[in-house]
Amino acid sequence: MTTLAALDAACVNSLTFTWHPRLMLKAATCLLQSRQAARRLVRHVAGSFAGSGMIPHQPFHLRAIAQTLRILEDPDYRIIKEGKFCYVSKRRQKDQKYDDSEWEPMMGNYRDGPEVEKALLEAFEKEEAEGRMFPLSFAEARKRYPGPALRVAAQAVIPKPDQEFRVVHDGTHGVQVNNEIIMNDRLESPGAREVSAIQKLGSVSSEKVLFGLVGDVKKAHRRYLHHPEHWEVLACRSRTDSPTVWLNRTGTFGIASAAFWFARLIGLVGRLSLRVLLDAFVFALIYADDLHLLSSGPQLFGRLVCLSLKGNST
Repeated sequence: MTTLAALDAACVNSLTFTWHPRLMLKAATCLLQSRQAARRLVRHVAGSFAGSGMIPHQPFHLRAIAQTLRILEDPDYRIIKEGKFCYVSKRRQKDQKYDDSEWEPMMGNYRDGPEVEKALLEAFEKEEAEGRMFPLSFAEARKRYPGPALRVAAQAVIPKPDQEFRVVHDGTHGVQVNNEIIMNDRLESPGAREVSAIQKLGSVSSEKVLFGLVGDVKKAHRRYLHHPEHWEVLACRSRTDSPTVWLNRTGTFGIASAAFWFARLIGLVGRLSLRVLLDAFVFALIYADDLHLLSSGPQLFGRLVCLSLKGNST
C-alpha cells in the first residue's frame, strides 16, 4: 500500500495526479503502489473522461473537479455545470439595501480624462489576456444585445497602497444589476472559535505543533465564470464616450453575488482536497479571499503543498 508520504510526493511531482478523476479515486483509496504506478495509470486512463480538461477563461480543471466530486458524492458538484441549489444550512437574515437610482443602462464613468482612460485600458487589456474580459464595438454590442439588455456600468479607479489601483464596477447606480440580485444563502467565515477548536484538537492528539501557511487568492472574485447570458449586463467602457464596450466573462468587483459564487467555487476545491488527503491532520480555513492552511506531523509540508495545488492549472 502507498503511504501518505508517497501521496504527498506524487502531488508535488505530478500535477496530473492532482486533478484526474479516476487517478484521484485510486489515490484516495490508497490503491497505488508507487509514483510509477501513478504515471502508468495516467497514461491508461488519459482521454477516458471526455471533456475533462480546462474550460476556457479560468484557471481550474472544473469538469475534472466536478467528475471527481460526483464520484465522491459531494452534494454541490452540479453547480459547476448546471446546478441551481446551494446546500448552505443557514438562510440569509438581512437583505442588502442598495441606493435607489434612476434607470440608466448607459452610465458614464465617475472620472474621465487621459490618465483615467489609460489606467482603465491597461487594466482591461490585462484582463483580456487572462480571458476575463473581451471588447466589442458599441455597434456590435447593440446588435448582439438589443434594447435594454446591454447595461454599461460606471467605473471607478481606486488607488491601492502598493501604487497599483483597483477598478470597481458599479453594478448598483443606473444599471441596477445589484438591485435585481436576490441572495438567499448566508455566507460565514471561520473565526476564533474554529481556530481554538483546531488548537485544542492538536493538544489532545499526537500532533502537538501546528504549522500554518497563509495565502491570498489573487483576483479571487474574478475566478468564476458567469453564464454567457449574463455578460450583457456586465459591460463597461474605458471612457464615457468610447466607441468600444468591454464585457466581463467572470466575477466582477462591485457585483453583489461575487463573494457568494467564489465561496461556492473555493468550497468545492477545498472539499475535494480534504477528501483526497483522507484523515491527514490538515485544515483549510477560508476568509473571503484569504486562505489559512494548517497541518502538523512529519508529513505536514507535503500535505500543505498538496493542498495548495488541488484544482489549479499552474
